[in-house]
Amino acid sequence: MPQIHKLDTQLINQIAAGEVVERPVSVVKELVENSLDAGATRIRVNLEAGGTKLIEVSDNGSGIAPEDFPLVFEKHATSKISNLQDLQNVLSFGFRGEALASISSVSETTLFSRQRGEIQGYSISSENSEVQVVSCEEGTKIRVENLFANTPARLNYLKTERTEYHKIVEFVQSMALAYPEVSFEILSE
Repeated sequence: MPQIHKLDTQLINQIAAGEVVERPVSVVKELVENSLDAGATRIRVNLEAGGTKLIEVSDNGSGIAPEDFPLVFEKHATSKISNLQDLQNVLSFGFRGEALASISSVSETTLFSRQRGEIQGYSISSENSEVQVVSCEEGTKIRVENLFANTPARLNYLKTERTEYHKIVEFVQSMALAYPEVSFEILSE
């Protein structure tokens, strides 16, 4: 009886997500870097339970165009590069198009965004992929709930909520020092 078989796509994505999302601070890192790449001057990080129940990163960056929403959670979908020359001249933090795909494969993720100057925003959830018109501030807010709910074994590798919280604070402090022109705020429940 054969023992080798191909894994299904969802399981492949969850395994691959481990390369990007090891713990809550990994999520915060990816989302804060995306905010900086979008030209944000204000970034707020809201946490619950050290980031395991909720990580919400909001910014006042350029926002995401409504026509780009259907691809936000797709693997290797990015606005940062288009060809080899772009790859050789990367000036952004992320460019592989893996962060949101990885995060959404191990959590319940909802993205809200309104481009500068637009009167309405949009949202999309990793759970149903339906784009909806919403009222929201200019910029982008990403809400990550129940981190590792889809891969509960990973929760065993996390430290205490307090330790995970402090890792996030250390990261945000380092970014605040590197980007003094950007306002960073951390809220925690």
